[in-house]
Formats: sequence, structure tokens, C-alpha cells
Amino acid sequence: MRGFFLATLAMLASIPALTTSSYAADLSGRWGSKYGEIELSQKGDSVTGTLARTSGFCPFADGEKLLEGSVSGDTLTASFRMCQVDDDCGPPATVSALLVLGKNGSVLSGAAVAPKTACPLVGFSTTEHGQRGLYFKRAKTGEAGAPPIASAASAAPAASDKSAPTETSSSSAALGPAAASPPSPTPVLPGPAATPGTYDPRATVKVSAGATEKLLAGKHALEAGQFEAARRAFEEALVQDPTNPTALVGIGASYYGRQDRAKAMEYYKRALAEDPNFGMAYYNIACLYALDGDAKMALDYLKIAFLNGFVPLAEMEADPDLASLRGLPEYKALVEGEF
Repeated sequence: MRGFFLATLAMLASIPALTTSSYAADLSGRWGSKYGEIELSQKGDSVTGTLARTSGFCPFADGEKLLEGSVSGDTLTASFRMCQVDDDCGPPATVSALLVLGKNGSVLSGAAVAPKTACPLVGFSTTEHGQRGLYFKRAKTGEAGAPPIASAASAAPAASDKSAPTETSSSSAALGPAAASPPSPTPVLPGPAATPGTYDPRATVKVSAGATEKLLAGKHALEAGQFEAARRAFEEALVQDPTNPTALVGIGASYYGRQDRAKAMEYYKRALAEDPNFGMAYYNIACLYALDGDAKMALDYLKIAFLNGFVPLAEMEADPDLASLRGLPEYKALVEGEF
């Protein structure tokens, strides 16, 4: 396991096995996305997603299947259809996506590996850490009659507004048309209304000057092997900036140093719930799964980390955490560019 936090940490033996997710994945229902309202249907481990109500962001029709995959624990691996930036560029492309269920089952966040296309694909979340993130919010039940999410008439958030949307915001946008009389509950997606292509529901990660000092203190403590001091520094950073993914990954690294892989995994996945582009988290999660002997999950996360450039090949090849994967044909295909 590497990243700038872990460059000096040695492998620790006799680490307890990871525990399963604290909640069972149940993805059935409607989810808000940049493409509009997507209806997920789960049968056993299999998951399909159809567009229930388009936002007009892409030329997909209501009822069209956009997603197909399987869920393991809190992780959904799926094929997901995305459109190119212009209709003249060609047909939609299918990406390989990995999404993590977070925030008590209310968010699916992750990243994707996209094929080469004539033009860029649209629909990714763009943050300071990259442009390959995918973000979905589970729709809630609320009052009918509010404007639909991502409608052409909706207003984008002000450029200066960097705060994360809250579920109690008075500007929450309803999904779906107004109900006929008598009114019936309509799914509601937390957060402001959006103009297609402009709304990142996660919002930009904030790093205040005070938080930066704490992050540096945590980094230095980790490098010195002072894991409790590091954890305290990162927790103080979270007090000032509760959604900061660097602080969350730092806490995870401190637990890794204390031989608590389950808590490390918890915080790495919390970081992805805040920023699906935070590449260090994918890589560190892959390392934890590899250490626990779960090759499939390790390779799923490693694929996202490596093919999106989140980790250099030389570093990945030298990392002892991945030793259990190197003899596998899937790993060899990945590093040779044939995955």
C-alpha cells in the first residue's frame, strides 16, 4: 500500500481479516444521476439499471437500459453506457464502472475505465482530483410538484458555492413530474436543481488553511510511525473540513499502521463517498483486498486505480501488498495492457 502517506510504512504481519460491510447492499430503487432518474433492479447479486426519467443530458430514451452488473458486499461492478460530448462524435460507449455504496446506503460513488472514443464522454463528476468519477444519490420520498432534477430550466449552483449539498436543503429538487390530484409521494434527490452538465452533486472538496496544517502534521506523524498522533491530526482536520477525502484516507492509513484493516477499509471507502476521483483510495482498497486474499475484489479496484493513472506501474510492481496477485493471469494482463 502506497500513496504519499504510506511511503515509509513497512508491512505488518498478523493483521486481522476484514469484516463484511456494516449493511447489506440493497440497490433496488431510483437513483439520481446526471443522466436523470435511473431505476436499479437487484435480483440476488445481479443489478440492472434503466432510465426512468431522462434529464435531457444525453439522447437516451426513458426505459433504455444503461447499467448491468453485479454487487459484492458494498461494491457494484458494472457496465455503464455513457454518451459522447456531441451527437456527431458517434454512438454512446460502454465503460467499466466500479461503484461503492456509502453514506448509510444513500450514495453510489466510484470511477470508470472508458474505451477510446472520437470525443470525450460526458457524465463524469469533475473534482480537483480528476474527471473520472461517477456519483449517484438514492432518491427519497418527498412532496410532489418541485422541478425535476437536471431540467433545462433549472439553475446551476453559484460558482462560489463550494459547500456540499445537504439532505435538508430547502433547494432540494424533486425527481419526476408533479403528481395528479390527490398528490402522492414523489422521489426527491437531495441537493440543488441542476443545468445538464454543470452539477457535481458531491461539490468541491474544501481544504482550509487550518486543515492543511493538520493534514501535514498527520502525514509527518505517519511517516514517523506515530499512528495515534497521525489519527488525531487527521481527525482534527475533519473537524474543520468534514468531507475532506485526504483526511479520511489519512485516518485509514493510521488504522492500517495499527494493524486494523477493517477500520482502514471503512475510512478509505468513506473518502470515495466524498470524492469518487480520489485515486489513492482505490489503490489502498485494492491492497487491503489483496492482503485478505480476495483476488477478484482486489483486481476490480486495482483496474480502476491503474488504468486511470492513479498509481505508477513501477510502484505497483514493487508493492509487497500485491504479492498475492502477481501470479494471476488477470494481473499480468492488466500490467501488459491487455486487461
